[in-house]
Amino acid sequence: RLDLGPAIVRALLTRGVARVDLDDLGGLDDLREALRLGLELGAGLETAVAYNNLADFLSLVEGPGSSIDLFDEGIEFAERRGLDHYFYWLRQSKLFPLFDLGRWDELVTLAEQILAWQRATDETQIMAGAAVHKAAVLVRRGAVVEARSLVSPLLEPARNLGNPQVLAKVLAYAA
Repeated sequence: RLDLGPAIVRALLTRGVARVDLDDLGGLDDLREALRLGLELGAGLETAVAYNNLADFLSLVEGPGSSIDLFDEGIEFAERRGLDHYFYWLRQSKLFPLFDLGRWDELVTLAEQILAWQRATDETQIMAGAAVHKAAVLVRRGAVVEARSLVSPLLEPARNLGNPQVLAKVLAYAA
């Protein structure tokens, strides 16, 4: 009666992430339930976040290959619903397992698409993820100057963002 469906999805997401962060892999069940319920309810934003969180943790727990299809489903979900921010967030998150799987050409292509979108939006957090992953590939391929040119301009915006997760990545690759 109170239409709490999306709130329940958010609660399951929060609990699932917290449990997995505390080494309770039962949190994956919460994330799976959040995704199932989000899809059942037709909840847009919450479902896109559920795709991202579940795929991220599956990549860490079960290995990067286990998350690629789930990221692709989430990307398709966000695109169908016109959720541009989450469409690009999920694409940026997919860069992690692509790197670990050695699918670097695909990673560079995807990162370039994200960076092109960012130029029109000024979205620092998603751009930083794309830039550092592309830089990681470039450094390993010997293109250190090009990698530096991608990451150095991000130092000030990353500091201003105030998100330690983003700043740590940018500082590591700037170094």
